[in-house]
Amino acid sequence: MGAPVEYRSMDGSGNNKAHPTRGTKGELFLRQLYGAPRYHTSDGSIVPDLPNPRDISNSLNANNKKQLNPRRLNDAHTVWGQFIDHDFTLTPDNVSEPLNIAVPKCDVFLDPDCTGTQTLGFSRSNYKIFNGTREQINQVSAYLDASMVYGSDPERAAALRTFVKGKLLIDELCG
Repeated sequence: MGAPVEYRSMDGSGNNKAHPTRGTKGELFLRQLYGAPRYHTSDGSIVPDLPNPRDISNSLNANNKKQLNPRRLNDAHTVWGQFIDHDFTLTPDNVSEPLNIAVPKCDVFLDPDCTGTQTLGFSRSNYKIFNGTREQINQVSAYLDASMVYGSDPERAAALRTFVKGKLLIDELCG
């Protein structure tokens, strides 16, 4: 290791002395479930026996009853969780590999005219081949380090700052 530094690296490097690159921006995500991925390794095509994601979404959200959360949580908890998630995971889309999701015919919101031709735009994630399998790449550090606020590389950090009295950029909202 080099000389000690006052501040941690932006990209997450050096946080683990035994594995200095573990958790750094650009590293592969670790698989938490072992076994073969649910797509073919030869060409990356999706296994066809999986259910339609829109059907799953419609089933999960079909409950029309107003029901209090037993933990007394509200949507702010979901938003906070998403904000924290964006601190240590970001997978870029691979727009050259669209995998649009078929909308079920007569879907109340997405196919009200019952055409049966509607789709939800979806792109697969960018990847690297590792041991013959598509593995996804993390574009931010894997640490809870506020990289979604301060950036994980000098370019992103510069895009988030005013360079005036140490202030960050903000969006001016009207109204």
